[in-house]
Amino acid sequence: MIHIISPNYPEVYSNNADCIWLITAFTLSINHSIVLNLIDIYVERHYDFLNVGAGTDVTDADSRVVELTGSVVASRVIHHGTRVWARFTSDLTVAERGFSLEIVSVDSLGNNN
Repeated sequence: MIHIISPNYPEVYSNNADCIWLITAFTLSINHSIVLNLIDIYVERHYDFLNVGAGTDVTDADSRVVELTGSVVASRVIHHGTRVWARFTSDLTVAERGFSLEIVSVDSLGNNN
């Protein structure tokens, strides 16, 4: 399991942040998933974002799986594959507490890898 947090979490993150995480699950399983468990998110609504996408190209808008902003209830994102990216961006003004995210790699039987 991997735990990703915004800069300074749970304290206020910096303005003008641009953080990128590339996550690769090393596995021999053909049917593999990466599960992202969103524990907490509180960012400036409509101006600060946590985006998650498939693959490794954070500039490819078509690969985006989810875009989160504002305050979101704990949720889960499942990607059927071995590579995902996460990108956190904030604007130049209001900053909030940020986010906490857990990432788990599972095979088709639900076993953690």
